[in-house]
Amino acid sequence: MVDFIRISQNELNSLFFKILIKHGVKEKEAEAVARIFTSNAADGVLSHSVNRFPLMIKYLDEKIIIPDNVPKKVSSYGVLEKWNAGRCFGVLSAECAMERAIEIASENGAGIVTMTNSNHWMRAGYYGWMAAEKGFIGICWTTTGKNLVPWGGTEIAIGNNPLVIAVPRKKGPIVFDSSMAQYSWGKIDEYISAGEKLPSIGGYDSNGNKTDDPSAIRETFKALPAGFWKGSGLSILLEAVACSLGNSPTVSEMPVSSIVETNMTQVFIALNNKMLNGIDNDNIADKIIDALHSSESEKPDSPIRYPGERIMQTRKDSKEKGIKVPIRSLENLKSML
Repeated sequence: MVDFIRISQNELNSLFFKILIKHGVKEKEAEAVARIFTSNAADGVLSHSVNRFPLMIKYLDEKIIIPDNVPKKVSSYGVLEKWNAGRCFGVLSAECAMERAIEIASENGAGIVTMTNSNHWMRAGYYGWMAAEKGFIGICWTTTGKNLVPWGGTEIAIGNNPLVIAVPRKKGPIVFDSSMAQYSWGKIDEYISAGEKLPSIGGYDSNGNKTDDPSAIRETFKALPAGFWKGSGLSILLEAVACSLGNSPTVSEMPVSSIVETNMTQVFIALNNKMLNGIDNDNIADKIIDALHSSESEKPDSPIRYPGERIMQTRKDSKEKGIKVPIRSLENLKSML
């Protein structure tokens, strides 16, 4: 059982900032990184905020992250641009790329930016929310290291390549954020910390059997693709598109590792549907959500939710009551000062 505590957003942001400064990060950069990690924590995504922050600091100390570098545009053609992150903070290069995609889409209706040589971008959904909250449809994904067993295989050969699709809506954006694994490694670690089994099978144990034991999966590092053959196929295609646009290393050229994730390639797409239709399409998203909410749930006390709906309530609670974080994670962060 994991014990939690509430902490104000300002206090958590300050804690992230002070740790970054202690590790040699310049003030402006530290402010930006702390802001993104605090935002992810406020949305309840602990796996890629308070729980992952120490690993990012490890990347920094081992010079996997080069903090003084900034992303640079390499080439462009029409609404397509290719950038090189220079192995700076992955959260900053990803934010830069989505901002640039939005700028291009503001003028041309669509913007596509490929970011190469990037470090881990942490929570994928952050960049989809960025686009949707500015009124743009946002699509983005990233390659990873080899960390997934392809359907029908027995060895790790593909990446879990997280994909985000976000649609703007005044009542709350619709944001799909999922890796191509049945369970992301961050989510598996959450279940391990909670001492709980996965809701369904998520990978293989040391005997080659499919299992719902997160510790057994973490030990073998053999996760199952989401939707089995469907997630496996989608992972391969996401890699093919990203690496073709970036002319960058494929997942097969990455080491099998649960720790180091660097030299990633990420794609960011922003679509300005208002420019195409000349109107706000909120009513279309509302129709879809209304139909979903009116459909019958298998659990009467648990209504069907759209992707991103739960985050809206979590964000509200974090603002009013403080961010809910594991006591152990908070103590670990404070020990880094």
